[in-house]
Amino acid sequence: MDRVIDLRGINLLRIVIGSYFLALAMGLIQGVDKAALFVAFADATTAQVLGSALLLYFSLTFMAGIAVRMSALVLALFVFCSSAVQTFLYADPVGMGAFWRDLALVCGVLLSYAGLGRRDLRRIDLLHRRARPRHIAVREGHVTPRRMSAAQNHTPRPGTGLRLAPLQLRDNSADTALSNPDNIFADV
Repeated sequence: MDRVIDLRGINLLRIVIGSYFLALAMGLIQGVDKAALFVAFADATTAQVLGSALLLYFSLTFMAGIAVRMSALVLALFVFCSSAVQTFLYADPVGMGAFWRDLALVCGVLLSYAGLGRRDLRRIDLLHRRARPRHIAVREGHVTPRRMSAAQNHTPRPGTGLRLAPLQLRDNSADTALSNPDNIFADV
């Protein structure tokens, strides 16, 4: 199956999207409020540190390709829930534009693995198992095949008790077919 974008292109897109969230977690750019999910449970400083640490961890695992499907889902849920809480619960004056931006980024995260099959997901995953050829050891007393011919007298294997008669070749001459005209398979 030919693709428009191969796995290298998908990896580059994943790294670019992950670097945005990485910069957001480190406070280099403005975006979704990382502490919005934790403000109800902790003070503002602890919530900010916890939200930044989680976003940093999720974006690093997503960028590195560690369990791509799971890390993409967790990152998308974290960003979507934080943006939804920031926009709808706390009525942030930034408005709906920031929510739609975050929603578009979440869709980009989810699309980073959506068109990939199991084999491709294993290939882009950083911690994947590589196929290794198995070493098959030859045991003592292994069977060696030998050629048989039709003219040989076949002897049974010891212990089978079967007796095979020697192979007899038929005479397919024209006089055999003429001796029994009703048998249409006489010359076969």
